[in-house]
Amino acid sequence: MKIRPNLFIPGFAKCGTSYLHEILDSHDEISMTKVKETHNFVLDKYYNQLSNPEFLNNFQYMFENLNSKYKGESSTLNIMDSKFINRIYDFCENPKFIIMLRDPIDRIISHFNWMSYLGNVKLPFKEEVISDINKSFNPNHSFNGNYKNYILFSSYYKNVNNLRKIFPNSFLIINLERLKSDFSTTFNQICNFLNINNSLSYNNVSEKVNETPKITISEKPVSISIFSNLISRQIKEYLKTFQFIKNQVNKYNKTQYFYKPNPEEEYFLFEILKDDILSFQKEYPSVVSQWKKTSLFLNQK
Repeated sequence: MKIRPNLFIPGFAKCGTSYLHEILDSHDEISMTKVKETHNFVLDKYYNQLSNPEFLNNFQYMFENLNSKYKGESSTLNIMDSKFINRIYDFCENPKFIIMLRDPIDRIISHFNWMSYLGNVKLPFKEEVISDINKSFNPNHSFNGNYKNYILFSSYYKNVNNLRKIFPNSFLIINLERLKSDFSTTFNQICNFLNINNSLSYNNVSEKVNETPKITISEKPVSISIFSNLISRQIKEYLKTFQFIKNQVNKYNKTQYFYKPNPEEEYFLFEILKDDILSFQKEYPSVVSQWKKTSLFLNQK
């Protein structure tokens, strides 16, 4: 039996997709992939191996329950790449999509602070956004889990519209803000969309999310394993000392850095995104109304 997912959380980054992934995986009729970010439909090298039974990311190995009504996959890069939409159309039967959003200004700020935490920011906030604004997105050229593309990842209308052209009646848009403030109503909306019973309580979901361990890579690349076998234990311990010091310094620097833009910088983001926001507002006014920062600037227009 060839396993094909039929439920997707296609993005956007820093919008709570990991949280939603765990919530959905708590439902009896849904099994989400063991590895959240498979990127199987975005990265060419992964997609081309989906028919290979020995491929570690093969969906045959990704689900705890192969008989569940929905088998879901969540990759925040999916909705950013037009190839994803066409590949889903070719590979999957009657897929459904749940799109997680948050205030686009808050999303960029969170994205910037995430990049800062990882040590990938060298410029002040405004300069960092400007320097990245016209960079194209190609997951196969830059994939290392640390994408920037701040503006593109907050261009909701542009990306959602690309999905809607192929799957006009197969997606649901929800807000992270609404999911947190009114979990019961929002999750009921999700269940109605998927035609499943609403059998979860908020407390059970919270416990499930909090106890879920972070996924780590357990296998070493072959080159590292060979190198490790060639050096002595004394050298390994010597190198570990430097790595320990480096990790402690990085940890200190990362925890000390959290940037909160001023109102002028937030308005700068709004001006860049304004056309996309206005287009989105025309079609999804109830969604936009829940974005506090964006609504503030919309009301000042």
